[in-house]
Amino acid sequence: MVVLAAGPDLTANALPLLLVVGAAFAFAISNILAKRYGPFDPLMLMGWSSLLTVPQVALMSLLLEQGQLASLVAADARGWLALAYTIFIGGILGFGLWFWLIAHCSMSRVAPFGLLLPVFAVMSSVLFLGDLVTSRLIAGGLLAISGVAMTQLGPRAWAFRTWKPRSDNS
Repeated sequence: MVVLAAGPDLTANALPLLLVVGAAFAFAISNILAKRYGPFDPLMLMGWSSLLTVPQVALMSLLLEQGQLASLVAADARGWLALAYTIFIGGILGFGLWFWLIAHCSMSRVAPFGLLLPVFAVMSSVLFLGDLVTSRLIAGGLLAISGVAMTQLGPRAWAFRTWKPRSDNS
């Protein structure tokens, strides 16, 4: 957990870590409920969850942050494009496809792909925001991709094959 939650000095603030773990737990529960009680129309599901989420996030932003209105006024085209990307690509398309997959495939096939979300987020930040690629980012991405590949290909694909000589019964 330290590797995932800590910076270069290997210290971490517990509250943000607990919030991320809580969010992951809530997402897991939502996936189980969507599978059990679905199938749902993915766009309807996104619409209702957004309708219920946006007021909560707005309230927390008003209570815990400062300068929101100034940020909205000062936002340039890049900021508005980032918002549009988050809404349409990350929200509607990404989660719409996710919940469609949950409805039509087994959870054991779909769930591991959730581990690729950080990989795509980092790739997007590199491509669109100019973030630096580091050896840690590459190692983490390869680790996540390898883990998903192992879950999808199954144990026989990863078993070491030993060479056995042919027996000639002549």
